[in-house]
Amino acid sequence: MAKSFNSISDFNNYMKSVISLIVNDMLNVSLVSGNETATVISERITNTGKKGDGKRIGKYSPFTKRIKNKKGQENSFVNLTDTGDMWKHFKVIENNVANKNITTVIGGQDEFTNQKLTDNTDRYKDFLGLTKKEEKILAAAFDAELQIVLDKYF
Repeated sequence: MAKSFNSISDFNNYMKSVISLIVNDMLNVSLVSGNETATVISERITNTGKKGDGKRIGKYSPFTKRIKNKKGQENSFVNLTDTGDMWKHFKVIENNVANKNITTVIGGQDEFTNQKLTDNTDRYKDFLGLTKKEEKILAAAFDAELQIVLDKYF
């Protein structure tokens, strides 16, 4: 059954409430998408030691290889995982709406993680990029979630 309105003002108020609901749903979609992106990046680096451009982050020195070997950790490629704390706290740190735009920022959820990310960026440059394949997969997942939101209201 179609919704009817007694006045333009009623219609405007209704549309404002619908838009507010859509924005809230889209914030949730952005939050989930951002955390999925962080997981994709951390899993690729942990499992392959590769940046988004497909190049290896680096090689461990013989000394570091011995230490990692004693700990039972990966030592054939740099995966930026010692304790795993950096990756555990690499998540969405900002998710908001301003000027009709949703901004979602991924980073360290604490000062330790932020410092590790900064240090690793200084050393390894753009190691947090996505591969083209990852971009396509994440974009498709985002699009699917967006369609669910749109179908909910229209």
